[in-house]
Order: sequence, then structure tokens, then C-alpha cells
Amino acid sequence: MDKPTLHFFGCSFTRLEKSDTGYVFNNFRNIISEKLQYSFIDHSKSGNSNEKIIDDIYTHYNDNINDDSIYVIQFSFNDRFGIYSDLVDKFISMCKREKPDDYTESIFINFYNDWLKFFYSRKGRIREFRKQVDFMCAWLRSKNVKFICFAMDYDADSEYYTNSFYELNNFIEFENTYSLYGYACMNKLRITDISEYNIGGIAKDYHLNNDGHIYIANKILEKIENKKFY
Repeated sequence: MDKPTLHFFGCSFTRLEKSDTGYVFNNFRNIISEKLQYSFIDHSKSGNSNEKIIDDIYTHYNDNINDDSIYVIQFSFNDRFGIYSDLVDKFISMCKREKPDDYTESIFINFYNDWLKFFYSRKGRIREFRKQVDFMCAWLRSKNVKFICFAMDYDADSEYYTNSFYELNNFIEFENTYSLYGYACMNKLRITDISEYNIGGIAKDYHLNNDGHIYIANKILEKIENKKFY
């Protein structure tokens, strides 16, 4: 019997293989793949919004229907925004607030800053995230797609979510929180938490350090090995 293929979706917390600080780590994708001897495909991209991650999942499934896949879905931060743009004829994410690389990007940055200033609502974004995830996971279940989810945003512990939301949509719980980033901050699992990489002259890197990647890899492996997909 063929082994399943792992499909990873997310932002830079899934994507990055190295740090600009020079710090070396083994990405959790590689740890999981090596442990299980499963091949994987990485669909993640730095800066991805939750809307873009969901669009990537939807697009990939419809283009590559395969019942022998496991989707590992890392959701991003609620203050990022995703939308389809005719300017570039593709779905884009917005999180960059300054220093555009070209004229088109300056349009996106200006739009994003206005959106943050005039339209961003914490409660609204939480409500929208819950709605989109409920619809997406129900759709994946209807297609018999195996999936595992985990969240980064601090608001993962918001009072607007419930345990039933996380249980129904197969989210990983990190001790007493559903926010991996919040857990990483509390337990020194970020690169910036390593003293030699938190000094003047080196840009701080808030991504997971090697212990952080081992931690999330083990949480995902536990789900896969116990066949807890949805």
C-alpha cells in the first residue's frame, strides 16, 4: 500500500528553512517526513494570510484530487488580509506596511494600511476566521480529506471560540492554549529567545527555534500516528 503524501499549508512559520540571523534549525516538515518516511509537498509562503491559506487548500484539492493525502494546515495571524487582485491576476496576502519594492506593491501597502486604520476589527476578524474555518473543514470532511490544523494568532484563545470549534475542526492544543505562537513565547521556543541571537546589531527573528520545530513536529506526529484527522 502506498504511503500518503503530506501537504503543508501556512505562512513563514511553516515555510522557512533558515534564519537571516545565521541560526540553524531543522524545519518541522522535515522532522515529520523523516520520522514517517512520507514524502511531502510544501504549499506555504511567507506572509500568507488565512484567506490565502484557505484559497491554496481549495485550489490544490480541485487541481489534484488525491484521497491518499494528509493536509497539515498552519493558520496565520488575523491582522493579515487576503483578497483576489485584478492588478496581478491572482490571490494575494497583505501584511507588509512599508518599503514597497515596486509601484504595484505600493498600491497594496497603501490599501492595507488604510484597511488596518479604518476597517480592521478584532472581533470581526475572529468571527470571519471561525466562519471560514468551519466551512473549509466541513468541505474537507465531505471530500474525505484527512487534515490537521493549528493556529498561531494570540486570539486563538479568544472567548469567541469554543472547545467544540477546535475539536470539530481538529486543531492541536498546546497545553493550555490553542496559539502556538503564544505557547512559544511562554516557553522560549523562538529564535529571539536564544540569548546569542538576541543582541544588538542582529535583527530579531520571532520564528520557531529548533526546540520549537521539534515540539510542533511531535504534536503533529501524535495526531498522525493515532489517526486523529477529523
